[in-house]
Amino acid sequence: MPRALLSIAAALIACVAISACAPTPSFEDDVASARAVARRSSTPAGPAAIEPTEPAATAPAAPADPWQGYFDGTGDGDATSSYWGSFGPPGGVVTVGDTDESAKAGHHFVVVSCAGAITLTVTMSSVTSVMSADGKAFETGPATAHDIDCPVTALLDITTDSPGLSVHLDSHGQPGAFDVRIDPDDVTQGP
Repeated sequence: MPRALLSIAAALIACVAISACAPTPSFEDDVASARAVARRSSTPAGPAAIEPTEPAATAPAAPADPWQGYFDGTGDGDATSSYWGSFGPPGGVVTVGDTDESAKAGHHFVVVSCAGAITLTVTMSSVTSVMSADGKAFETGPATAHDIDCPVTALLDITTDSPGLSVHLDSHGQPGAFDVRIDPDDVTQGP
């Protein structure tokens, strides 16, 4: 019997020795193992879990405005007021306009320059009252409209019976550029 006990004891010592010699997992190994289990448990099973995803679709870039900056630097400082710009890029064209509250009642010259293959409707009117305290909403008087074919510089005139002058431009959805000068000195003073 003692021999049997000795063989059991030897086997037990051998098992303990083998497990003592095996590498023990480090803290980093335990963390990595826990993360792997967490990923597996939060990932749905089945083919969808291993299929690659498509990149998110991005909106196409807006087309460039070929008329942006066309009249930059041409604005005349010798006018009661002036403004210039473009009607926007293809697919994003807007009407534009401005109201000069400082224009006195009376006769006014409006010089409109335009570029692009467009017919431009220029609508001018007097301002009969300011609708808001910020001066941005106006009630306008009877309007005068002129259609001009661009490219051109047109001399238009209007007589108002109240202070203020409103000028609006409509390119009918076509891109182009504009330059508007109200009562420029080179027209109102003559040669």
